[in-house]
Amino acid sequence: MTKDGEILSYASSDETAIRINPAVEKILILVFLAAAIGFSIPPLVNQVRKMRQGVDGTKDYPLWYDTGNRERHGISPYYRDQHNEFPFMYPPGAAGLLAPLSMLGKMPLVIFLVLLNSVAWVTCILAPIYLVAGRIRGLPNVLYWVPSLVCSVFIWDTYLEGQLAFCLSACVLGMLVCLQRNKPISAGFLLALAAGFKAFPILALPYLIYRRHWKAVAWTAGFLLLFLLILPACFRGPRGAIDDLKTWTHGILSPNTPERMSATARAQRSYTWQNGSIKAVTHRWLRAVDADTDDDLPKLRVNFVSLPFKTVNHIADGLTLLLCGCYLLVMPRERNRTRFSDAAEGAMLMILIILVSPMSFNYNNAWLMCGIAVVLYFITVKSNEKSAVAIIWLLLALLPLVFGLRQKDPNWRYLRALGNTFFADLILLCELAWLIVRSRTSRSTASSLPLAASQSSTL
Repeated sequence: MTKDGEILSYASSDETAIRINPAVEKILILVFLAAAIGFSIPPLVNQVRKMRQGVDGTKDYPLWYDTGNRERHGISPYYRDQHNEFPFMYPPGAAGLLAPLSMLGKMPLVIFLVLLNSVAWVTCILAPIYLVAGRIRGLPNVLYWVPSLVCSVFIWDTYLEGQLAFCLSACVLGMLVCLQRNKPISAGFLLALAAGFKAFPILALPYLIYRRHWKAVAWTAGFLLLFLLILPACFRGPRGAIDDLKTWTHGILSPNTPERMSATARAQRSYTWQNGSIKAVTHRWLRAVDADTDDDLPKLRVNFVSLPFKTVNHIADGLTLLLCGCYLLVMPRERNRTRFSDAAEGAMLMILIILVSPMSFNYNNAWLMCGIAVVLYFITVKSNEKSAVAIIWLLLALLPLVFGLRQKDPNWRYLRALGNTFFADLILLCELAWLIVRSRTSRSTASSLPLAASQSSTL
């Protein structure tokens, strides 16, 4: 395995010296605080207004309280609503974590979750910078604000809807930082925490196995046992914890159907434009499913052909394997790994996770912040002649995100339903792969220069 000293010395060998104005740093901090406060106020105001109207609240905030309250009183969090769907679709570990928090009360819980989201936002800004540079200060200003600006719509969604996609992203980034610092216990804890609350981050586990982080794998398994069984058993008892795990597994992890991504998933959004996963996009292209049912507008379909359901599933699985195979081919061998390549492959991992997960709604694209930061680091810090190419490539990757804005124009809706976030994820993924390959090629070329020089001097 590459030593930390080698990675750090390589990273410093081709960086451009940059002076950062301390006053600008203070301005960026103030802008962040203003944005975090601005994003926090609407969900808090909505919650107060709804409670005065005798309603539980808005979006997912009341679901978190209700789930924690049920779990705390020994009642299963899994029940079917009038649509035969699970209102709470997350693993038993999430209910176990929410149970003690529900003791705070409805409004204090909302305040806590909003503050937690802000802490996760800070982590998602600084962790990618640390991964790629080895420090969090003294770097170009664009690294601190451009990723957040690009993903601002998705960040806003996490606040308004009460979704914890940002917290999950922070956990995965924290795992990558811990791996870089050789802290397998913390890495395993953070991955298990993310997977215990919302299952799809467990897709990072094959990466740990491939990179032979065996201690982190073992600690992940141990902490998963804690979150999925031991913690819920404290409230539901051993039998209830096992029953909840079975119910969730059979309901949410079941295979997709022609109408839903799983037996109890939300049918209304399983295959619509809000789901940017490979599987959802493939079904929208190749099968006659509703791609947009929002805003009381006519239903929209974007399929080019109408293939059988099983055939489309096989194609989606094949595309998934192809992407994962390309990822393995791009990843450098141990002796060629650098801090930059590790950061880039970590960013690729995060993008692959949101592409491969069957249910990947728009707010999950806040996970793109890491990839954007890595590309910006290459453009602004690494001195090379390919910066212009990287800038154009990044702009092309971000362009499809514009179509995520809600518009009633049929052509706009059509382009959005084709998979605007899917294309953005895929183009950025390809750029990161190019950066890894290029950095590997540049390093091998540089290492051959002393040998060529010595041979010419001998002649």
